[in-house]
Amino acid sequence: METQALQYDILNCLPNGVIVADERGVIVFANTTFTEMIGYESEMLLGLNLLSLLADVNLFFACIDQVMREGVSFDTDTDFIHRDNSIVHTVKSVRMIRQNVAVRLFINLRNLTEADRLHKELRDSYELIEYQAQELSSLLNSKNQELEEILCSIDEVIWYIDNTTLSLRYVNNAVENIFGYSKERFLTDTTLWQQRIHPDDRALVRTFFETLAPGSSQEIRFRIFRANDQLRWISSRIHHHPRLYLFVGVTRDITEIRA
Repeated sequence: METQALQYDILNCLPNGVIVADERGVIVFANTTFTEMIGYESEMLLGLNLLSLLADVNLFFACIDQVMREGVSFDTDTDFIHRDNSIVHTVKSVRMIRQNVAVRLFINLRNLTEADRLHKELRDSYELIEYQAQELSSLLNSKNQELEEILCSIDEVIWYIDNTTLSLRYVNNAVENIFGYSKERFLTDTTLWQQRIHPDDRALVRTFFETLAPGSSQEIRFRIFRANDQLRWISSRIHHHPRLYLFVGVTRDITEIRA
């Protein structure tokens, strides 16, 4: 129960809306971002069927059919009905997670109606790093399969590196979407992320890590090359953890936003 509560604390800090529902669509958890997104308090959503919040239930049924067949569904447009009856347009990804004999649907939602979405994600990422870094580091080293599946369902790259050698210690699967290399490749070659930094930005990144004081958090933006040598801009919110001797970060691709 303690591990599950810790997982839910982490989910409440995420910039995306998160819903966990059973196979009938009954909500068993909704994070703070989702409740704010549609104007409900969390207590009002628990036990409520997700279908009652949807503008088009047929699209959702089609998505669930795919999830039950394939275990996952990515980037499906879904409109939710706000408490004030306005429409909240989102893009959702759904993953099926089995807990013993029970089936849980992990639903990750990006709100496309907010103009300041990037700033909100960065603020939420700061809260995630500031208040959950120690717990997250502990959980990432555990063998908890459910938590690993949840982290691998998140669009943002979550990582941490040694604060002395800058060698990579952990990264989730989302790193492949940005860099074009697999998670396993990064964990095998722990300095690969440094090699993919644009040569003109390497001094900037090195100085950033050298000057980030223990206990503080800052954002840095720089260029990297994907595996196919395509140039991309990324943004990282990085926290220097004073007790774990780690730099803990949340990274996203901001190339299109800059354009």
